[in-house]
Amino acid sequence: SATSDRMFRIAASDYITTVLIVPLLAALEIEAPFLRIEISAPSNESMSMLAHGAIDFMVTPEQFLSQDHPKLLLFEEQHVVVGWNENPVFNTPLSDESYHSCGHIAVQISNRLSFAESLQRKMGDRRRIEVVASSFTMVPWMLPGTHRLTLMHERLAKVMQARLPLGVAPPPFTIPSMREMVQFHEARAGD
Repeated sequence: SATSDRMFRIAASDYITTVLIVPLLAALEIEAPFLRIEISAPSNESMSMLAHGAIDFMVTPEQFLSQDHPKLLLFEEQHVVVGWNENPVFNTPLSDESYHSCGHIAVQISNRLSFAESLQRKMGDRRRIEVVASSFTMVPWMLPGTHRLTLMHERLAKVMQARLPLGVAPPPFTIPSMREMVQFHEARAGD
């Protein structure tokens, strides 16, 4: 309700915070101005924290979920190739060869491979990884002025393309949709 001052503790990546929680905060300021939110980065401890009530829910790709707690699909996400908009690789449709001719920026958070990183490794990764970042939102700032590429969530790419000189292209290979889920403790099902 509009008078609730409840604290919600959420485990969510900087990507989810940027594309989902930030727009939600503006609506909550009007609808529930006393509500409080604490956001923490997902980690190897998130599942245990959920089980013990230290967080109310987590937002994460389907493959990181526990079978022990309820879950709901929030949305499906596509991935796109992103780089500096002056990178000549964007002058023609990306091929497998042109994609692999560039250096790449990868993301690894809390020693866990992201959805995109896991997929590329399963496909026999041939990228020349020049930079490994510890957050998704760090990566777009590293691309302008370079010829590096990254595989990024399409929603995040659109947000960042409005702020930075970025080029976006479909990947030269098939990537399945990422199912972004919310998982909560059964005791919180009514919330």
